[in-house]
Amino acid sequence: PCPAGVDYHNVPGGCTSLNGAKVETIEGAILLKYGCQCALEINGGTELGHKPEGYSHGNGYKLDFHPNPALDKYIKDNYPSIGQRSDGSKIYRASNGTIYVRESTHWDVTFGSQVGL
Repeated sequence: PCPAGVDYHNVPGGCTSLNGAKVETIEGAILLKYGCQCALEINGGTELGHKPEGYSHGNGYKLDFHPNPALDKYIKDNYPSIGQRSDGSKIYRASNGTIYVRESTHWDVTFGSQVGL
């Protein structure tokens, strides 16, 4: 958990909060878990320190997930790659618009059915 009013960058070992996450974001995580049939660990949510603009963590639209072999396989097997970001992170897109980005330490997921991506 994150202490109130403290940027997650300033918490030794980090912290994760789901305060203010959109209902659709939580529902998207639940659907991902059922689809993957694997353990999911959320390691990034709405913590203070994320950008509070657009379809961001700070606005409750995104979650980060710790990678694991089953989750990696599920995303790569079920969603086409649509390229790479400028930082080299590979991007996958589900038919409902959900975007999965494989960053160096986690999956950054924007749940597209709620944002019309």
